[in-house]
Amino acid sequence: MTKVNEKSLASWPLAYFYSAMQAFDFRMGDVETETQRFLSEISEVHRLYTAFDEAYKRSAKSQLTEQIAALDEIRDHYANIVEKVSNIWAEQLKNVDDTLAVKGRRIHQPFVDFEFDVRESMVAENSKLDNIFQVFASQQLQQDLTDLGLTVIDQRLRQTTQQLKNLISQRNQESAGVEKGELKAAREALYQKYVACVTYINALQEIAPEESISQYVEYYNTDLGNIERQMKQGKKNPTVLVNSVVVGNHRYSVSDYAKWSDIAASYNKDFTIDTANNRLLSAYNKAKKVGGMYLALKGVAVKPTDAVDAKKTYSLLLMDGTEPQPEPDDEGGEVTPVTPE
Repeated sequence: MTKVNEKSLASWPLAYFYSAMQAFDFRMGDVETETQRFLSEISEVHRLYTAFDEAYKRSAKSQLTEQIAALDEIRDHYANIVEKVSNIWAEQLKNVDDTLAVKGRRIHQPFVDFEFDVRESMVAENSKLDNIFQVFASQQLQQDLTDLGLTVIDQRLRQTTQQLKNLISQRNQESAGVEKGELKAAREALYQKYVACVTYINALQEIAPEESISQYVEYYNTDLGNIERQMKQGKKNPTVLVNSVVVGNHRYSVSDYAKWSDIAASYNKDFTIDTANNRLLSAYNKAKKVGGMYLALKGVAVKPTDAVDAKKTYSLLLMDGTEPQPEPDDEGGEVTPVTPE
């Protein structure tokens, strides 16, 4: 039994909410069922999505839309080459060179397994290509691509797919703040119906699951997960400030739920872990001059397992716990930061 992942899309930025609703409506249209309640839900969701889509497009016009459409055509061209050429070797030329025919079948199979179709939405196409790229990453498939002369096309397919994702993310950021009037009302109406529809589908899966609906749920959950990952990747990591009159002020990128040991691992030239005392030490040469320093917040030593709070400022203290003093040649202790944000 597979249920729709219940996520609070109400708090999602507008552009990512739009992508989720686009995938939800698109996937529902492919379900073959005789359950009248489900068909009624499909019709109502599509009506509300259409209204939301029209309002969204009127309020979020972007020059990037044309660039994305053009790049999507180029990406589709490369995908078609890999799929069709491999299929030609697999089926039409198997009597000419059976060895290459086997390679063609191996390359073509992921397109079949993931039901790849360039006519799908970009969300669905991106998701399926990500899965195909994972299969292609194997040493065997990489050799097959080389033997069939498809390595360059495969690389261009990957590059255009990444460029497309970047442009979509950029467009999402541009339009993330556009939400008022008609669009706000259309979003609220669609979301309320979405919540009710998800509740109904999950209840139906409990009582009388159907294969076609279960498959729809699996596809949509995958789409939702991919959109959520793109949303998290699109957010700029906050930074944490570490200051000291000896080593200057430095900012470090902080991911959600980061520990200080994560930063120490990422900036191993700046910090080291004192395993004997279970604390984080500065590895700066200037810090070494004063016998070593450890991170502290309000005088309490920071441990490697402590969580990072980007809203707070951390200080480097001497290992004996005293406040560091500027060295005579430091001109007040200010130095040029060497750690990138």
